[in-house]
Amino acid sequence: MADIGIVKGPDGTNWKIKYTSSTFGEMAVRYNSLISNRSSESELEDFLAEYPSLPPFVSNYFRAKFAASSNNYVNAARFMDLVIEEIESDDQDAQTFLFFNSSLVKDIYGNAGEIYANNDQPDKALRYYQDYEITLSQIKSCDFSEGLLSFRPFTAYSLSDLVNNEITVCSPRVMNDPYDTLLIKWGENIRLTKGEKKHVDALCQSFESYRIRSFCRIKDKEGNYSVSNVLMWAHYAKNHTGFCIEYKFSDKFPITEGRRVSRFKEINYHKREAPFDMNTPSINTEQALCTKLDDWAYENEVRLITYVPDKEGDYLSIPLDPESSIKAVYFGYRCNEDTIRTVRNALANKPDIQYFKMDSDYTDIYRLKAIPI
Repeated sequence: MADIGIVKGPDGTNWKIKYTSSTFGEMAVRYNSLISNRSSESELEDFLAEYPSLPPFVSNYFRAKFAASSNNYVNAARFMDLVIEEIESDDQDAQTFLFFNSSLVKDIYGNAGEIYANNDQPDKALRYYQDYEITLSQIKSCDFSEGLLSFRPFTAYSLSDLVNNEITVCSPRVMNDPYDTLLIKWGENIRLTKGEKKHVDALCQSFESYRIRSFCRIKDKEGNYSVSNVLMWAHYAKNHTGFCIEYKFSDKFPITEGRRVSRFKEINYHKREAPFDMNTPSINTEQALCTKLDDWAYENEVRLITYVPDKEGDYLSIPLDPESSIKAVYFGYRCNEDTIRTVRNALANKPDIQYFKMDSDYTDIYRLKAIPI
């Protein structure tokens, strides 16, 4: 293939274009035809020989898949080792090809997880299933420019977030609703129905690295201020005794940093009348992490989804970037003066924060009003 131009690579340098996004798509279609026709290994090599200018990892990727398709996982793992080594190197040809075929990284890591598991290499299987989830997590954040709210009970943990200028995210397993994150339930069903398959354990283990923090929009879909919602105060601020933080996040906060990815995503609410069947061979990111029963629609939830496989524990603290800030604090209707004083003292070095106390609105008794203090 001849060079057809210059592109600016992700590292800021100029890269020569040898490959287009159609190259791999064409190869994948032809490879699938070979598999359907039960072609021989020599026929595979003849096919790969037609693409001599491509980085070596591309051919090795198809060799790994071909070996796995005949359950030859020793050879499959050997070829996959070569693939991983090349795509994780600084080789410019490899990085250029991946730049134009970004979804290929996900496919490689997903196949690597399954291949290594079937080759009795569980640690490597888990590592590459985790890398697969990292690539899935690098989705576009939703628009939250107007700010987000976080309802909290008054505890040492919620106070620590304020003092340390952090956001604490937690495992879905410790959230109040066990059906809050369907990925966990899908994994449970996979263990029940396909637990005899070698790759299932590593795949399901990789799900355990998700951490979540729930926020809600400043206004609901009808234009009402969410801070006035009595249910949010009752359910998430310990019966109106806690507080609600209004955050203003910069566009730098949803980050990709090494093997940690954080993104904001809006929740989709699923109608009870439409069954959600977990007996499906795959589940997409929106379904797995961003779907809840519409009984919870009053929350208007925006979820901070963090994937971080190299940290243990149910809770993880993420520092706010310097351009993100707390805009306001709302204290619950039943919040006592000691709590108010403690929170304000914790934030004394942030003089621009506004403070409010929630009170009854006798013209609309099922909505609260915020009184400046």
